[in-house]
Amino acid sequence: PKSKRRVGVPADGGGTMEGRCFWLIRLLWWWQVLPRAPRLAASAAVACADPGLGAEGWEYVEYLAGVASANPLPRDAKQALYGLLKELQRQGPSRLQEAAAACPREVLTLLAQSLTTIEASSGEEAMLEALALATDVAAHTDEEARSQLAWAAGLLHILRGRGGRAKACEAPGAMRVYVYDTGKLANNALACSAGMEGVEVFFHRFFAAGTCRTEDPEEADLFYVPFYSFCYQNEHIAPGNETAELDALHLNLVASLAHFRGSAKAKHLFLFPHEFWDFPSWRSAVAEAHLLVVEANPLEWLGGAPVPGGAEPQVAVHCLDCFLGAKDVVLPGHTDHWTTRQLLALHRPWLERSHRVCYHGAFQHALYDNTRAAPPFEVTAGETRAALWSLASAGRPGVSIGGHLRPVRAYYERITDCQFCLVPKGVGFTNGRLMESFFSGCIPVILSDAMVVPFDAFLPWPAFSLKPRMPRTPREAHDLVDFLEGIPAETGLRMHQSLIEHRCWFDYGPDSREDCSPYEGVVRMLTWQSRSREPRRFWGTAAKK
Repeated sequence: PKSKRRVGVPADGGGTMEGRCFWLIRLLWWWQVLPRAPRLAASAAVACADPGLGAEGWEYVEYLAGVASANPLPRDAKQALYGLLKELQRQGPSRLQEAAAACPREVLTLLAQSLTTIEASSGEEAMLEALALATDVAAHTDEEARSQLAWAAGLLHILRGRGGRAKACEAPGAMRVYVYDTGKLANNALACSAGMEGVEVFFHRFFAAGTCRTEDPEEADLFYVPFYSFCYQNEHIAPGNETAELDALHLNLVASLAHFRGSAKAKHLFLFPHEFWDFPSWRSAVAEAHLLVVEANPLEWLGGAPVPGGAEPQVAVHCLDCFLGAKDVVLPGHTDHWTTRQLLALHRPWLERSHRVCYHGAFQHALYDNTRAAPPFEVTAGETRAALWSLASAGRPGVSIGGHLRPVRAYYERITDCQFCLVPKGVGFTNGRLMESFFSGCIPVILSDAMVVPFDAFLPWPAFSLKPRMPRTPREAHDLVDFLEGIPAETGLRMHQSLIEHRCWFDYGPDSREDCSPYEGVVRMLTWQSRSREPRRFWGTAAKK
């Protein structure tokens, strides 16, 4: 096994009951089952129709195994699989380990899709034991089945405290960061690590385990305050009053911080992973602090948060002066490890790609039209996406514009076979498609006028991306395509190569480099801010004519 520690006694002496169960099953797997695996595999049909789950139960697992290899499973399906896993566990360790030898693909699905539920019910150590067992079982399955573990593998290095290093933390006089223990506000790291908002987990674990950390508040240059707000909202707050409850939670958290007083307020770090910063009182409570944000122009409800069931459509307004480049940092949104590996595997040489211009995604959303920004950024996402829709039926050669492609692998196949990918404004000015482009190799064409890009103090964004004005009419959309079609091949290839060269700044995965990663970028930005009060900004809030 790759992890020697987990073959012997668990580090915590056994952890929870569920963790000890997975640990025992894993020992049985290595010592008793593998030598008999050929004989057990020969009777796989019998084992997978075992009365423990019944033929219908195993057929259901087999069906979901096929679905899970291409698309994330919904929560109710994961809960059903966890129930089947518990049923096997109830029958004793031998039942699960023999089933794992006979039908590893199905047992891998039970384990992989139950990880977040195990984490929530029995804790992180039990989840890691289940993940270790799943990894052992996965070695006896095909690549498609193993892909179910890719998303968890992208976080494993952080959970075990072996990743997320930053070279800037080891420089002479490097900053030192004290990390608060915020208890249940920063629990369930695996469940909270998915999607763009996963930055909450990754930066918490980076600061907690990295070489920048100090446990002595007296020597700290900065104080990090972890709160998985997006995940906490989804797990614990009923729809309808999220804004008020999150505001109250933030205020209570700030009031509890032992070192948040006087000049030390300006040394604190708060992270907001969403288009809405979900802390309406932030101006009065933490305005002096450093804000780590995915969206630099957050949305605020005009006239207060929406009322459930209200008849009038709610209007949100972008705040264009909330973000201050002298102290705040734009983070790269997190792209799941499963996604990045798929994109890299499908990557095609840029000059051999079949499509010149691509966009596949949503064209309508209530907030596309009901989200406003002050001039010169008044063009809405709804207007731009309507203009792009006119390209969908135009039949222009080499232009692939349309709705979502399903399954998601079909979308990945398209953008890795495309030269220029449109990144239109969505609910916020930021957009996860920008982060995908670094892994698909499709040059991003940013159609989001007020977007503030990550690490603009040192990354040469004009070398690997384009940022024309947001098209407002079909004519402007067609003019944009004309412009992209006129870019010389050697220019496009040079931009593509630069895009690949700078990919590492957006990779949160286990292969991230200590000298080029989102963590290194944030530490560089914070260090630079401590020494400068005049931030450089490429594509800031100045209008492009």
